[in-house]
Amino acid sequence: MSILIALGGVVLSCLLFRFRLRGGRSERPWLTALLTCGVALICGVILSKLVYALCQFQRTFMLSGFGALFASGIDQFSFVGFAAGSMLGARVFLNLVEHTSLGSVPTLNLYAPCWALMLAVIRFSEHWQGIYGVGEMIENEAHQFFPLGQMIDYGGGVYYWFYAVNMFECAWALICCGVCLLVQKIRKDTYKTGFSAERICFYLCLLQILFQSLRASDNNKWLFVRVEQLLCGLLVLFFIIRYIWMTAHFRKEKITVASCVPAIVTVAAILLVVLAEFILDKSVYFYGIPLMGPAIENDPVPVAYIIMGIALAIMAAMEVWTAKLRFDAQKQKHFVY
Repeated sequence: MSILIALGGVVLSCLLFRFRLRGGRSERPWLTALLTCGVALICGVILSKLVYALCQFQRTFMLSGFGALFASGIDQFSFVGFAAGSMLGARVFLNLVEHTSLGSVPTLNLYAPCWALMLAVIRFSEHWQGIYGVGEMIENEAHQFFPLGQMIDYGGGVYYWFYAVNMFECAWALICCGVCLLVQKIRKDTYKTGFSAERICFYLCLLQILFQSLRASDNNKWLFVRVEQLLCGLLVLFFIIRYIWMTAHFRKEKITVASCVPAIVTVAAILLVVLAEFILDKSVYFYGIPLMGPAIENDPVPVAYIIMGIALAIMAAMEVWTAKLRFDAQKQKHFVY
C-alpha cells in the first residue's frame, strides 16, 4: 500500500509538471515530463540508498557487504538523499535535453513545486509503515486523532497513539508547493528570472531539521547525532553560501569577510541546533540548571525546542537576507538565471 501511494505521488508530480510545461510552452511537454520524473525517481532511489549505506558503513558494508545496497527496508534509506537525488537527477536530465524546453534552470523552477508535491505524497505514504514515521507517544486523549496522531496496533487489542510526524512533513511540503505555485502565478516571470528550486529546497531542509528531531525512530545516527539533521544543516549552509557567491558574481566583486556574515551566523545557528539535540539526548545533565527559570529544572525538553526554534528562525532570516541581495544584484545586471 505504501509503495503504491508513493508511486502515485510520482504520477501526480508528472501530471502537474506536464501541465506546467504547457504554460511554459515546452516543445515536447509529455516526453519532457515523463523522462524528467523517471530520471528523478531513479536517481533519488540510488542516492537515497548510497547515502544511508555510506553513513552507516559499519552496519551495512562491514556486515553485509554489497548486499547492503539491496536491502529494501524503508528505515535503510535516506529521505534527504532521495530528495537531493531526485532534484539533481531532474537538473542533469534537463541540462541534457535543454533544446526540448525553455532551458534547464527555468524548467527546473517549473519542476520545483511538482517535486515538493511528490515528496509530500511520499511522506503521506509512511502512514502505512508502522512506527517509522511517528514521534512520541500521545498521552493527551484530546490529541488522539488523525492526522495529528497515528494509532499503532500491536495486536491482541493493544494499541497506542503516537504523533504523526510524517503528516507534519507532508503538510509542510504541500505548503512549500502551494506557495511556490502562487508566487509563480502572481509573478509570471519568476520561474525564468528567479531561483524557486533553490528556495523551496532550502525551506524543506530547514523544517526537516525540526521534524527529524521529533521522529522517535531513526536508524541513521552517529551516537546522538541524527545524520539526516546534519545533512539538512549542511544543505542550508550550502544555499546561504551559494547566494553569497552568486551575489558577488553578479556584482563582479570579491567575497569579503563582511559578505560572509550570513554564513557565519548560519554556522552559529547550526551549533545551537547541536546544543538543543544534546539537551534532548542527555537531558539528565541539565536538570536543576536555571537557564530559563524553573521550567528547565523539571523538564529541559521544552527549552531544547525553544533553542532549536530560535536557531531555525535565524537561518530563515539569513536566507531572506541573502536571497534579496542575490535577486537585487541579478536584477541590476539584467541576468536571466
